[in-house]
Amino acid sequence: LHAQPASFRSSDGVTLAGSYLPGRDGAPAVVLSHDRLGDRSGVLRVAILLHKVGYSVLVFDFRGHGESGASAVTLGIREREDVLAALQWLRNREDVPSGQLGLWGIGMGANAALLASSEAKDVRALGLAFLYPDIRALARQEFETVFHAPAGMLEPLYARLFDRIAGSDASLYVPEKFLGDLADRQVLLLVAQ
Repeated sequence: LHAQPASFRSSDGVTLAGSYLPGRDGAPAVVLSHDRLGDRSGVLRVAILLHKVGYSVLVFDFRGHGESGASAVTLGIREREDVLAALQWLRNREDVPSGQLGLWGIGMGANAALLASSEAKDVRALGLAFLYPDIRALARQEFETVFHAPAGMLEPLYARLFDRIAGSDASLYVPEKFLGDLADRQVLLLVAQ
């Protein structure tokens, strides 16, 4: 594979590092988004498969991951800005046809892709693997893991702290609220029990 380095900034100024695999002329382009605690290498197999069939592929490291700039991890809320920046980077390329964009993500990357797709109406297809059904519940679980204790009475305080870091009320980012907006797009949804 002959990947080209990619670098771009999110709307809040975080520098993001990635790799671009140009596809066949006129082929659609796909942004691949990794899960939390990983980096772009976590979606490399999917990138190789898509590239082999001709797609242009952009893989990148989310804020606070891999080679990208430091920032708090917000489980998809602020990372949506990273996906939007990746899409804009593709739109600015002459080898990417207009209106031929797709998103694929896993875990946090799936949540970020779903949230970004509500703003990026030119995204025609999405692959969403293992969406977090409740970002705030996952944040609570992370709190309990780090501190080895139930959140209990501290849960409201922790929820407010997480919302402050995320810059928004995390309870607003439940996937069901956004999936209904995708009726005019092709969606592959992978879930596990």
